[in-house]
Amino acid sequence: GTIQIAALCTPGHTPGGITYTASVSSHPAPQFCFVGDALFAGSTGRSLSPQGYQELRTSLQEKVLSLPPETIILPGHGPVTTVGEENRCNPFF
Repeated sequence: GTIQIAALCTPGHTPGGITYTASVSSHPAPQFCFVGDALFAGSTGRSLSPQGYQELRTSLQEKVLSLPPETIILPGHGPVTTVGEENRCNPFF
């Protein structure tokens, strides 16, 4: 199958923050989400301002944590997690 990659604007950790999702053509929903330092298992990335932090939380909730629960999240550091796990257990959301 073909791999499809999409870019999602997820500012907050950095002003031009981008998250990438990847899916295989035989499965239309994203299966992998590369979030960099915006989100970690059980935590979030930091921002240099309160406004940036709120922007980060909002963008993650709207663009990443709204993906299917089985979507695998690959952060820049630390363990792999899933959208479902972060929705259930991440104290920042």
